[in-house]
Amino acid sequence: MKNYLMIGYEAAASFISWMAIYLAGWRSRSQLTQAERRKRLVLCLVFAVYVCGVLYFTGAGTLYDFFLYGIHGHDKVNLLPFSRTIDQTAYLLNVVLFMSLGFLLPAISERYGLPSVLLTGGTLSLLIELSQLFNNRSTDIDDSLLNILGTFVGYLIWRIWTSVTGWRGVDCERIEPILYLLVMIAGRFLFYNEIGMASILYGF
Repeated sequence: MKNYLMIGYEAAASFISWMAIYLAGWRSRSQLTQAERRKRLVLCLVFAVYVCGVLYFTGAGTLYDFFLYGIHGHDKVNLLPFSRTIDQTAYLLNVVLFMSLGFLLPAISERYGLPSVLLTGGTLSLLIELSQLFNNRSTDIDDSLLNILGTFVGYLIWRIWTSVTGWRGVDCERIEPILYLLVMIAGRFLFYNEIGMASILYGF
């Protein structure tokens, strides 16, 4: 039960931030039909849950990690692509993890083409890698390159899906998914205190 509370707290730090931004934009959706509003809500909700999952599985650093550990040394930073031992499973997971991003971005906003999708995927990956300077995880350029590859693959799947099914996404402003990403990352960075919550739940 306590483990679920920890996971719920971590997700809430990001999810509540997304909800605040989504609700703030309700006026811009007032002209849409009920079906269009429902479709946009579902896609944006899936996107928010996905981002929560990415931040959880990548172990993005937080402000409290910085206070606890500081910035870790150069021995945990790799800026030379594919210069270390290749872990095929980890590499595959890095690709798979960002495939949904490449699919969801153009689904939420049809204004996203391949360059915008890749730039967003690369920026998200870079922010995560930089945040890992604050905790005990390694910061590796390989992860970012593979994340971008995963974003590219996800976008290709989106294009194939739409060409086969004729299904279309929604016409959100291009800035909307970016805002969701930024506020969710900021929410987790500022409000998720893993050690503090663990000390409350487990009494250490």
